[in-house]
Amino acid sequence: MKELKLVNDVKSSYEAFHGRSLVVQLIPAVGIIAFAAWGLGPLLRVCRVFFLQKNDDNWNKSKEHRVMTSYIQPLLLWGGALLICSTEPVILPSASSQAAKQRLLNFVRSLSTVLAFAYCLSSLDHYLASFTQAARNNVLLAVPALLYAINNYLKLTMQVLVM
Repeated sequence: MKELKLVNDVKSSYEAFHGRSLVVQLIPAVGIIAFAAWGLGPLLRVCRVFFLQKNDDNWNKSKEHRVMTSYIQPLLLWGGALLICSTEPVILPSASSQAAKQRLLNFVRSLSTVLAFAYCLSSLDHYLASFTQAARNNVLLAVPALLYAINNYLKLTMQVLVM
């Protein structure tokens, strides 16, 4: 009997959203942005404690926190912004206003792409600068460290280009 009530609740929820296609289109985008803003950090923190058995006291200094805030979070926010831009919320009456809306959406897509990847690359640049500073302190390891950093940068660039 409870399964039937659950099915009816899901069916009525679907029917309520069915007429509002804009809401249905925006739910995944808003969900991704909300997860990136408020859910990703706590999830990774719990996974770090549970799976890696690491202490929670130094979370802000951990490499997991740095990777999350420098790479994963901006890319999730960028993906959410692109999903929002992909919706067609309003059909404007004239062709010129429709073209203006399309230009604005293209601008927002481009701006969010540039900002997300600029943030990721600036984080990578900061990491490489600190890495090379540490390599300078140990001169014998400077050349292999530099080659390793270049290799990692090329891998990241190739991954970004494949997306």
